[in-house]
Amino acid sequence: MQTTSKSFTPTPEDLIIRGADIVFMTDDGSKFHVHAYFFTRESVYWQQKLTGHNEPHHPLSKRYTPNDPYIIHDVDSHDFRKFLRVFYNMRYGVEDSISL
Repeated sequence: MQTTSKSFTPTPEDLIIRGADIVFMTDDGSKFHVHAYFFTRESVYWQQKLTGHNEPHHPLSKRYTPNDPYIIHDVDSHDFRKFLRVFYNMRYGVEDSISL
């Protein structure tokens, strides 16, 4: 558990969604205030990590805040932001095209 006494000051790399109940921090220090529901709804991995249970309807087992975020290792903010587009379309109706 990481605790700091500094107050949180958002940077342009941070993503803050109103009503968010969890803060993730990537390896490069960017913070993402998002809804844990999207992580626990479909993933047993995240259900266990965030709630300690195998069902999506349990509350978070810990409060992750800007000063004590859930740290995601081996992920940078660019990749995590791209992943979050699955849940949060930043530009409604405009999707990135992908070549397979």
